[in-house]
Amino acid sequence: MSEEKKAAAIEFMKFFVSEELYQELTKAGIMVPANIEIGDDVSPYLKEMMELTSHGSTPVFDAVVPTQAAKKLEDGLQALTVGQGTPEQVAKDVQQVLDSLK
Repeated sequence: MSEEKKAAAIEFMKFFVSEELYQELTKAGIMVPANIEIGDDVSPYLKEMMELTSHGSTPVFDAVVPTQAAKKLEDGLQALTVGQGTPEQVAKDVQQVLDSLK
């Protein structure tokens, strides 16, 4: 790799991991893998999510929800995107699956 390309790559990496970029990403509602100061112009939902995930590992949805319930939820969400069903019906269906597993 030429020195010019190497210098450009280093500059890109500095930008790619900069707090400035991460702050801009959070303003756009995107989670970032860094502990940064979050501005007042960031969604309160994103702020809460970042706070909840700032202490190391975070449970992943698929790891804490039984497979059958996750499948029912995924199917329901897909149906909602094409105008079929209601959020209430999806919630009821998922709850029925969870109740049947007790």
